[in-house]
Amino acid sequence: MPPTTSMNASSTEPISPSANVPTTLLSLSDEAAAFIRARTDKVHLRIALKNSGCAGHAYDLDYVEARKGTDMEVESHGLKLYVDAMAVLFLAGSRIEFKKSDLETGLVFHNPNVESACGCGESMIFKTPSPP
Repeated sequence: MPPTTSMNASSTEPISPSANVPTTLLSLSDEAAAFIRARTDKVHLRIALKNSGCAGHAYDLDYVEARKGTDMEVESHGLKLYVDAMAVLFLAGSRIEFKKSDLETGLVFHNPNVESACGCGESMIFKTPSPP
């Protein structure tokens, strides 16, 4: 079963400089790492994007046993995360956190590349990535 994901308006805001986010492709909070670790046993989390929702794109998370040929491998908190090569430019600098509330429980992306999100918070529009 894929991990529960949620994205709301607050996840479209850039993370403040005081959050100490490393300048890596993406990072996990301690709580997000524990949430993923509790659901994985000899499998890894793969992160991609899919066309979805009224804004156009949504995160696509899945547990996989092996990396696909073009996936980028990222390690955080001792977990291997595989990032779809087509999603790398859109996820650069993201932080994944765990959120638990009365209404939702799951992973929340704080992505500085998101320009806007739809009203329900399920999909987003990305800023045009700058070439390397």
